[in-house]
Amino acid sequence: MLEQVKTEVGRLRCDLVNRGEVVFQRPFVIKSIECAVRFILGALLSGAKVFGGFAPFGVAITASSGSGVEGISSLLGVLSGYLLFSSIDIAVKYIAISMLVYAVAFTFRGTKLITMDWAMPLAAAFVAACIGIVYAAYDGWRFLTITMYLTETILIGGSTYFYKIALSPWRSGKNDDSEMCHTVSVLLLIGTCLITAQKLQVDIISIGRTAAVFIVLVAGYRGGVFAGAATGISMGIAMDIGAGEPFFSMVYAFSGLISGVFYKQGKLFFVLAYIVANAVSVLWRWQLPINMSPLYETFIATVVFILVPSKQLASWGAAFASGSGSNSASGVRSYAAARLEKASLAFREVYESMRSTFEDGNTDADVGIVFDVAAERVCRKCKASMKCWHRNYIDTANAMNDATPKMLERSKLMTDDFPAHFSQQCLKLEQFTEAANDELRSLLHRRQFKARLRENQSVLYSQYEELATVLKSVARELRAEMSGSPLLEHKLQKYLKSMDIDAQTSVFRDSRGRLHVEIRSTRVPEIANDPEGLNKLSAVVGARLCENTAEKRANGRMVLMEAEPFAASVGIASARKKGESVSGDSGTYFKTDEGILYVILSDGCGAGESAARESINALKILERFLRAGIEPETALKILNSVILVRNNDGTLCMTVDLLTLDLFSGEARIYKYGAAPSYIKNGSEVSRFTGEALAAGLCIEGVCGADCMRLTLKEGSYIIIASDGVATALDDEWLKKSAAEYNGECARELALTLLEKAIEKYGQEDDMTVLTVLLQKRA
Repeated sequence: MLEQVKTEVGRLRCDLVNRGEVVFQRPFVIKSIECAVRFILGALLSGAKVFGGFAPFGVAITASSGSGVEGISSLLGVLSGYLLFSSIDIAVKYIAISMLVYAVAFTFRGTKLITMDWAMPLAAAFVAACIGIVYAAYDGWRFLTITMYLTETILIGGSTYFYKIALSPWRSGKNDDSEMCHTVSVLLLIGTCLITAQKLQVDIISIGRTAAVFIVLVAGYRGGVFAGAATGISMGIAMDIGAGEPFFSMVYAFSGLISGVFYKQGKLFFVLAYIVANAVSVLWRWQLPINMSPLYETFIATVVFILVPSKQLASWGAAFASGSGSNSASGVRSYAAARLEKASLAFREVYESMRSTFEDGNTDADVGIVFDVAAERVCRKCKASMKCWHRNYIDTANAMNDATPKMLERSKLMTDDFPAHFSQQCLKLEQFTEAANDELRSLLHRRQFKARLRENQSVLYSQYEELATVLKSVARELRAEMSGSPLLEHKLQKYLKSMDIDAQTSVFRDSRGRLHVEIRSTRVPEIANDPEGLNKLSAVVGARLCENTAEKRANGRMVLMEAEPFAASVGIASARKKGESVSGDSGTYFKTDEGILYVILSDGCGAGESAARESINALKILERFLRAGIEPETALKILNSVILVRNNDGTLCMTVDLLTLDLFSGEARIYKYGAAPSYIKNGSEVSRFTGEALAAGLCIEGVCGADCMRLTLKEGSYIIIASDGVATALDDEWLKKSAAEYNGECARELALTLLEKAIEKYGQEDDMTVLTVLLQKRA
């Protein structure tokens, strides 16, 4: 029975709640509530007196409410408030101003002029000035009278402007300045309402001041030091204007400032900090008797503050919440990365689908069809066919099997390939052999065509795999977070300001942890031209900086990066083949923003201009992809695919050496496509690194790839990369000996020495290129 009662009560409660939500969503109810709020605001604000008897805020709320039912509701509230809170002479003055202001709004309703932001503030100020001048003249035009007259006029115009903003519905999508203006306007509206509310007292406790303390608590708890202090000042000024002496502005501001320091330490610790700061600021005055009302009001407000759920406080204090920095850029990067990852998965699916289809296809590898077709053409009309292919089928099949290896070895069938017993019995051996050779040629042509087709297909579907890898790599780079360094940026700003340089700065670390510094200022040349400028900036951020030469210093922008602990010098020496105008070898090197040094050497097939053209194209393709941040393995696969597609006659190929050297760690990788050996020199020890891969353009996709050797270099190590015209693995002892005997510290000198010895040993029978890299600690 009890359970049924509980169920029925719950059902009725849900029914009432749903009906209540429906009722409150009706336009008439919403409009009625808004009119009631306007009426209450009009009554409260008309009772707010400043400077000893001026009450301008009722006029302002009337002017900001317009000419509709909201305006009528505000006007009725203002009329009631002035009659309730003011003497008859003051009430008549402000009621007259309010009615004239409403008359202006009603007269110009529907016009474009009245919708302008400053239209009603100016109209209200003008009406107030016209009526106020009568009172000023009656008072004798004294200095204080003129000052109060002008102040009142300005207050009416300004309050109208801010009240209109505060009572307008907030729309998302506005900028930060608009949001701040809306928050300030709401605070001004609440503060002026509390001027009247502080008169409502229970013994010595003011309801208005208690509400003011609660608002300061919410602002400080959600917004920290600055929000707490600013709200404390505004609420305090409102209370002081109504009370007539500057006291609460100091108390509220100091309490909001101190408690705001602890806004991340939890609600209880925050409240204790506010109570202590409030007590100290009250007792600072040391005047007897001590005003105890702020202490009681603070106690009540803090109890209410603690009892209010944190979720509700978060909703009320959203306007004061301190931002943690804009994450819009990070959100865009994550969105783009997610889209790229989906595209990568799509291309990966295409690759897997195509690969499974092509790899499972018929290879046409059955050689028996050669004899089947020959038998169909020759033996069917032979009178001995029944004997050979029926009664003696096993003997005939064995004869075909015996002839097959020799036929495939020379790609041609001869009568001598058959066993003697079959040759003697076959009546049309010559015709059978000729027919078999015709079909064999067709079979070999089909095999060659299918092999070429399969090779092209493998290049095609491998392109999808490589594209998927590239997209995934870019997505990974986008997802890598760039961590800002606010402390270092603050130190940099302080240093620049000490030099009287006004600049915009950005300091952050990339995904590899490398520090980046960007300075934008019209006085960037002064910083750059200072001989010690770079050292001074390095001392400020605590890391050695170097200028990013890839970023041109233009438009007042200077880009610096953390200098790598290692420095590499590259030496190149080359000689073209005797009788040729250009060398078929091409080499280049470059460093990326990540601190990776890339060294590339390509040897085109043959010599002369055609070889040079192909090797240069290979360099350009590799460099483009590597500079774009594509992994070397993927970049080399793409290069091999490009050469395979272009290799129409099967003669286009080239060797490729690629060295990657991390100047932060000294880790190196050497990739080879059919290239000559490379060498590592550590002191007097020289090691050889060779590869087994074919040249680029000869490696079939999915079957073979570039060789990769990983190593870690020490300070003073040399890497020697040479083309096959300089040395081969079968004859390189002279090179190892020459490199071991070299004691200098110049990469180019070593490259020239090795090239001269190679020319002396071999002459110039081929293009010759030597690339040397020396790793040293940065001075």
